[in-house]
Amino acid sequence: MACSTSNALSESWTATYTVSLQSTNPAFRLRVAASAGWHEDFVHSNGWWFVDRGDGALAEAWQGIEDELGHILTNQYQIFDIYGLPIFAQSATYTLLEGTGARAPSTRTTGLGAEALTNRWFYRTDLPTNHINYGKLAMVVHDRGAWERYEYDATTGRRTKTIACFGNAATNAAESACRVFEYDYTPFHPMDDGSVQPDSPRLTYETLKGTLVSLQGLALWLSNRVDVRFHPDNVATLDYDDPNNLLTATLDFALPNGRGTKTIAKPMGSSLNIQQCGEDQWKHLAGRAPQIDPIGPCLHPITLLPSTQALKC
Repeated sequence: MACSTSNALSESWTATYTVSLQSTNPAFRLRVAASAGWHEDFVHSNGWWFVDRGDGALAEAWQGIEDELGHILTNQYQIFDIYGLPIFAQSATYTLLEGTGARAPSTRTTGLGAEALTNRWFYRTDLPTNHINYGKLAMVVHDRGAWERYEYDATTGRRTKTIACFGNAATNAAESACRVFEYDYTPFHPMDDGSVQPDSPRLTYETLKGTLVSLQGLALWLSNRVDVRFHPDNVATLDYDDPNNLLTATLDFALPNGRGTKTIAKPMGSSLNIQQCGEDQWKHLAGRAPQIDPIGPCLHPITLLPSTQALKC
C-alpha cells in the first residue's frame, strides 16, 4: 500500500507501507513496516491486541467483545511503561438499542485499581421501540458521583425536565431534594412565532429544593436572538422588557464577505425593547447615555438615546 502527498512548494513524496504476517505461534503477529525504516507489530494474544513499536516493549493494548452482527459490546484499552507495567486503563461497555441499530455507551471506567472512576448512562428502553422517546437518555451518573435524570414529552419528544442531584441526594431522590430545570417551548416575545429552532426551550425554570431561583428566557426570530434573565417579580407576567431584567440581544447580519453579529448586553435597571426594523434592522429603547452605535447593515448609524426615546436605524 502506498500513498503520496505534496507540500506547499509542490514537492511530493511517497511513503510505502508493507503489511506482512510474522508469525502465528505462539501469538498472531502482524507487521506494518514503512519505507522510512520504522515498523509496528500488532500482536494478538489471549484475546488482546498489543502494539509493539519495534523496541520490544508492548506499549498499548486493546480488547473488545462483539455480538454476532459485529456490534462492539465491550472494549478495553491500556498503556504500558517500558517495563510492561500498566500506567493507564480505560474500559467501556455499550447498549444496543433494539430496532434502531444504534449503539449507546453504558459505562466508561478510567484509571487503575481503587482509583478508577466510572461514568454510567441509562436509556428509555422500557418503552416500545416505536415510541418517540425510546432509547433517549434517561439518566447520567458521573464518575465523581453527580447525576442527572431526564424527562420528555410523550408527544413531541422534547425534553421537559432535568432533575440534577444536590448535595448527597440519591439518584431516586424526590424533586424537592434536587435542582430541577423545567423547559417551556411557548414563545413569550411578540416577534418570536416559534418557527426558528422550535425545539429550543423558550423558558427555563430553575428550582432548588422546590424554590424558584432563576427564570431564563430565549426569543428567536429572523437574524435575532434575545436572551433574558427575568427578575423574580416578572416570573408571572413574563415582562421581557422590564428594566429589572438582565437582557442580551444579538443581531446576525450579512456582510460582503460573510456574516457578522452585533450584541448588546443590557444590565438590570435599564430598558431595551427589541423589535424588527425592516428585514434586518433594529429599533429599540435604551436607558443609556447618548452615543453612536452602528449595528449591522443599517443604512445610518444608530443613536442610543435616553430612556423612553425611540432608537431607530
